[in-house]
Amino acid sequence: LGRLGLSEKQCWTAGYRTDDAQVREAVLAVHRGFLRAGCDVLTANTYNVSKVNAQSVLGLGTAEAAAHEERCIKASIDLARSAIATHAHETGRAFEGVLFASLGCFGTTILGRGETANRLHSDDEQAL
Repeated sequence: LGRLGLSEKQCWTAGYRTDDAQVREAVLAVHRGFLRAGCDVLTANTYNVSKVNAQSVLGLGTAEAAAHEERCIKASIDLARSAIATHAHETGRAFEGVLFASLGCFGTTILGRGETANRLHSDDEQAL
């Protein structure tokens, strides 16, 4: 994602940025690259999307954070499915692999406990 022009913050929070056209296009490009390479497993860009992060990083309440988490995960899976459909159309071959969602460990949500948490809670000028 970084090689496609996204900042470090955008890379680590891309799963939350499904409405951002630049992020969406970069994620699609990565998915298409893996599909062109012949992957058997494609992972939706859902790592680090969680209710806990939506609460701590975005300041959302419990119900709002849960709804946000669900929207982001669904949007990321839909994006991966879109890349699969485009690839199938372009190549004339159906994807016979598996699409997974990736869920980060809880430790990544605690400031100072993981590289992702540190990146989520820093760089306020690019805040979510």
